Amino acid sequence: MSFFPKPGDDPLQKVNQLPGHVQEKIHEWLRYPLDRESVQALATLLQEDLPGVINAFDRDLSFGTSGVRALTGIGSYRLNVYTIAKLSQAVANYLRKDNLRIIIAYDNRKDSLLFATVAARVLAAANIHVYVLKEIRPSPFLSFAIRLNRCDAGIMITASHNPKEYNGYELYGDDGGAIDTAMEEGIQSALSNISSFEQVHMTPIYDPHIEWINPITWDAAYLSAIKALQYFPEQDYKLGNTLQIVYSSLHGTGSTLAPKALASWGFSSLYLVEEQINPDPAFPTLTYPNPGDKEASQLGLQKLAQTSSDLFIANDCDADRIGVAVMHKGLPCMLSGNELSILCAYHLCSHYAKLSYPLQKMIILTVISSDLIKYLVEDFHMRWIEVPVGFKYISAKMREWGDKVDEYFLMGTEESYGCLMGTYARNKDGIAGAAVIAEIALQAKVQGKTLIDLLHTIYTKYGLFPEKLHSLEFHNSSEGLKKRDELMYSLRSDPPSKIGSLPVISYVDYLAPDPSLIQTDMIIMQLKDHSKIVIRPSGTEPLLRVYVSSHIKNFTSIEEGKKQGDLYVAGLLQDVLQCFSQ
Repeated sequence: MSFFPKPGDDPLQKVNQLPGHVQEKIHEWLRYPLDRESVQALATLLQEDLPGVINAFDRDLSFGTSGVRALTGIGSYRLNVYTIAKLSQAVANYLRKDNLRIIIAYDNRKDSLLFATVAARVLAAANIHVYVLKEIRPSPFLSFAIRLNRCDAGIMITASHNPKEYNGYELYGDDGGAIDTAMEEGIQSALSNISSFEQVHMTPIYDPHIEWINPITWDAAYLSAIKALQYFPEQDYKLGNTLQIVYSSLHGTGSTLAPKALASWGFSSLYLVEEQINPDPAFPTLTYPNPGDKEASQLGLQKLAQTSSDLFIANDCDADRIGVAVMHKGLPCMLSGNELSILCAYHLCSHYAKLSYPLQKMIILTVISSDLIKYLVEDFHMRWIEVPVGFKYISAKMREWGDKVDEYFLMGTEESYGCLMGTYARNKDGIAGAAVIAEIALQAKVQGKTLIDLLHTIYTKYGLFPEKLHSLEFHNSSEGLKKRDELMYSLRSDPPSKIGSLPVISYVDYLAPDPSLIQTDMIIMQLKDHSKIVIRPSGTEPLLRVYVSSHIKNFTSIEEGKKQGDLYVAGLLQDVLQCFSQ
């Protein structure tokens, strides 16, 4: 055991104190030492944190929502060179087809490039031609590149908006969209069949099946594709410099393309949040790189006020999400994900209503998108479709439309700060979203308004739709996730007949054997006053998410109506949480 740092001190003796299945996994781990650092890390963990060892080796990672997202570090239940290699072997074993071509992209997180390289070496060993980007790029860029180059799949190494301790492995299909549930299950089956690392094969990095690509080669094509979303280019080029924008990539990949995209649309008055613009896996100025999180946006909000700018825009680590704040009446105001969706839907519907074929156009919503969008879309004589939570269901609907997708698709949007406008990609796009939001803000500014004013105009017409999200957090271990599952089970086995004093008039379990439902772990309840409650485990984090929303039609003013609505859904949320404690 020459790898261990202290001569004569063999931490393996402590392995005997651990559960039998954990011992087996550790011995399997040590049988194939891929790198010195991981063995040394195991030695340290054995010396300092035996419960941590149990958690890290308690079980294997599973291939779930479009892939895997997990803590990095040693262990079978962590992302590391071992588990990335096994995941890639499972993908190769499942795909099994001649002349396959796969693109691998990655973000700025710790070990992202290393993981991309390991994945490429495993896929190359299966005679798959792999294109690996030489530099970081956003997730939507990968989705576009797959379609541009007619590749068979794409892999994105990212944990999106998760904390810095996480990384992930996302698989996209040949259309650039998230893979479907059947493919997820097929890859999980292939992963389960890899019982030993002897079944994982890797080539040297210089294998001819691995081709390193400078992403600048495809940047211009991507920027050109999203310009099709620009409805008022003359106005933007003429007046775009009057709209002052503050931008932050939150230390992520957005800095590679967002400033270029905004400039190409005519928005040249751009202030960068310098402390956050350089990619950094340590995320030194924040703990949670979510663009909708107020703490992550503090530096941007400060700069928005200091520069008296109109707009603050931020992207998450892989730039598929977008956060926005507006300077309104001298104060910075952050917008929710649903408010951004409402603005984009209004913008698109207003444009297409002037054309001769609006009836064909549809907006795809998730069940936790604001119901206001439904009213808005119908008012413009267009249609909407509702799918479960997760952008993979939006891309699946686009896939279902096939050759008619350009005729039908107008926008896909979800509550969690993500939307796609246009069919150039099949993933939510925070880069294109930044340009579109800037165009909407400029249109409002020309009329002497802000995005908040525009929202108020919309609320006056359709009513207020207050909403609240609460996340119950569990320990990221088998025991913690078991507790989460037990809560869902109790809700299913004894559904509430009322929430607070309100009767439940509709209860839908998406795991029920109903062919009309898309099978997913989610429960939706409709109350007598038409309020809606959605409860679902997160697909990427150890959380149970509870969403409540309602509709207020009558109010004396927007401000009073919002206060009334916020108090109402806050009380409703407490009533829902009370169900879990009974």
